[in-house]
Amino acid sequence: MGEQFAIVFDVAVVATVVCMFFAGWRMGFAKVILSMLAVAVAFFMAMMLSLPIAEAIYNNHIEKPLTQKTEQAVDSSLAALHLGNFSAAQFDKVLISGTPVGEIEPNYSGTTNAVFDLTDLNFSEVGLTEENRETLGLSEEFDLSSVNAKTADFTKEEIEKYGLGKLAFAQFAAVSLIQKGDLKDFNKYIEIVGSYFPEGRNYGNSDNITVSVVRKLVLNMLETNSTVKDTVMQNMIRPYCVIIIRTIVFAVIFTIVSAAIGIAANATKLLEKVPVIGKANSFVGGIAGACEGIVIIFIVCLATRLAVSLCDGNVLLFNQATIDSTFIFKRFYEADFLNFVSNT
Repeated sequence: MGEQFAIVFDVAVVATVVCMFFAGWRMGFAKVILSMLAVAVAFFMAMMLSLPIAEAIYNNHIEKPLTQKTEQAVDSSLAALHLGNFSAAQFDKVLISGTPVGEIEPNYSGTTNAVFDLTDLNFSEVGLTEENRETLGLSEEFDLSSVNAKTADFTKEEIEKYGLGKLAFAQFAAVSLIQKGDLKDFNKYIEIVGSYFPEGRNYGNSDNITVSVVRKLVLNMLETNSTVKDTVMQNMIRPYCVIIIRTIVFAVIFTIVSAAIGIAANATKLLEKVPVIGKANSFVGGIAGACEGIVIIFIVCLATRLAVSLCDGNVLLFNQATIDSTFIFKRFYEADFLNFVSNT
């Protein structure tokens, strides 16, 4: 969604570096190097300090009260619900309408989502154990070769991350758990955490449990082999909250440190002590300005990652498909040290 506008990001990168180069050319090396030093030090300190501060804020002011609220409102049997061990399951052997999932090409129709008819699924070769069947409320006589899991809408990111076979199974598991009644109080969970978990905002006041929300829960439970409580708190709520808190803390630390360095430099007249290097002053200032522009681009990447995460990839430009369509911007966006901000 918005891939045709991906060039906007690349143009912005080039424009930022060029503008900062000429700004540095005019200002000269001395002024730019001090400005760049302030930005670099502020960026480094913000990266180092933002995570422990964000985790401390989450642990002390969000996790504890949220856990207490859910324990009071939600039945303990739901919180302790466990899907069992599906590590032996071979989801690549799932058949959709008789076709192996590995042979199915998703039809995104110019978007980042693909709709699948899952009314004819075959799990007979997946290798489900008796424990797996019992968890899903399936009797020994249940025919796994002909399963109806309704229709589902999967994103490109989900398909690439989990695989179509696991997504189809998670859809079926979600439908089965809802029908079985084990998740009858799950909407209470959603209501309580609705202000933290994006999907929860849409369904927090509903008396019906949506399959898409439970499917997300099932996928996380399959990946982590955790209970409902641990999955919701540690794998759905915690990453989302920490991303937001850390980004805010990063911005605050960066602003304070860079401003403090600037004030200290002016107070001590440090700029006057930096030697001017003659005719090369403007050129070296331009190089330093371009370097400062690159640091600014990384900061913009942090903000973009947060936007993609918060919007769940459903907003024009701010989605993974658009980012992947860029040529220059994605080189900065995919930098390893920025990985603390990612889709929940």
